Amino acid sequence: MKKALKIVAYIVGGVVVLVLIGLLYLTTAFPKVSPPQELTINATPEMLEHGKYLANHVAGCIDCHSTRDWTKFAGPVVPGSEGKGGDKFDEETAGMPGTLYAQNITYDRSHERRESTLSDDAVPCVQ
Repeated sequence: MKKALKIVAYIVGGVVVLVLIGLLYLTTAFPKVSPPQELTINATPEMLEHGKYLANHVAGCIDCHSTRDWTKFAGPVVPGSEGKGGDKFDEETAGMPGTLYAQNITYDRSHERRESTLSDDAVPCVQ
């Protein structure tokens, strides 16, 4: 009985030491950072054009986050649907398991908020 208690004490002591080492690692390895700065961005016509360029040509956000007419060659984007989402990706269309729909990434100017359910750290591609 005494030997069993000794073994249990060693195991509990080892677990406590491992937890303390883990806590020490977490507190030293991950730096404490200050809160993010408040940024104000002026939507100048030049910046809006640059955003359109990025969304259409560099990042390619518009390709998936728009309705496309797949009855035509290369599935061109339906005019007026840019950024509204809805493109479907599944086994048949994209060869992937499950079904995924592209989200709406447009900005709702009437309520001054994004319509989509993007998280706060996601960057919308369309103004």
